[in-house]
Amino acid sequence: FSRTIPIWACVINRIVQIYRHELGISCDSEHDWDTKLYTPSSIVSPVEHNDINNLIDSRVEMLYQSKAIVDVKRLIEIMNKPVRAAWIAGGIQH
Repeated sequence: FSRTIPIWACVINRIVQIYRHELGISCDSEHDWDTKLYTPSSIVSPVEHNDINNLIDSRVEMLYQSKAIVDVKRLIEIMNKPVRAAWIAGGIQH
């Protein structure tokens, strides 16, 4: 989960940003819409993080082209903020 969940969070954030732009929907903090990939540094090395990050745009494009998100307006309605995974291990948040 230390890789899969962050990948999906990043892909979803980016696809929502694309759909919001296409539909002309913005929010007060549009420039703050976080589309970065976050992985737990204690588990995922910087090299692996970069390798994963380099694949994100192609995954976003695949999802976009697949039209798998059938109710775009509902997705945008639900996601008024970007999602981000957090890890807590041994009482320390990553």
